[in-house]
Amino acid sequence: MHNRNITVDIRMLEHSGIGTYVDNLVYRVINSLKDYQFFLLLNKNTDYTEFFKKIKHDNYKIIKINSDIYSISEQFEIWLKIPNKHLVFWSPHYNIPIFVRSKMLVTIHDIYHRVDLSRNNFVKKVYSFIMLNIIKFKKCNIITVSNF
Repeated sequence: MHNRNITVDIRMLEHSGIGTYVDNLVYRVINSLKDYQFFLLLNKNTDYTEFFKKIKHDNYKIIKINSDIYSISEQFEIWLKIPNKHLVFWSPHYNIPIFVRSKMLVTIHDIYHRVDLSRNNFVKKVYSFIMLNIIKFKKCNIITVSNF
């Protein structure tokens, strides 16, 4: 039997745009692929009760992540906590775990923040530049939900 393990990072469930994307799409994927085992990365401070009510099967396991999103520590924590040899790691945002060797599926919602001259947040732009180049280097599969 081939590998049927899929990890999905749903930690941004409470964020506005990305959270709506996660809330409306991920449970449908889990329900439609009942023969697959999902490993869901959860944020320590988020209430996922309503989200889990939508899942019809018990084909998922929870992995709690204590590190903050966009932190260096999340890179190591995710790498240490997810089981090896997953078929796919799906990140609904471009903050992929750089040490994970699974096939990567990443959703890039838009890159407006890269060209927005009104923002003076140099750190965010550098982080974005690095992560988008890693995505390109790792040859990740990309979903885009915006023309920007």
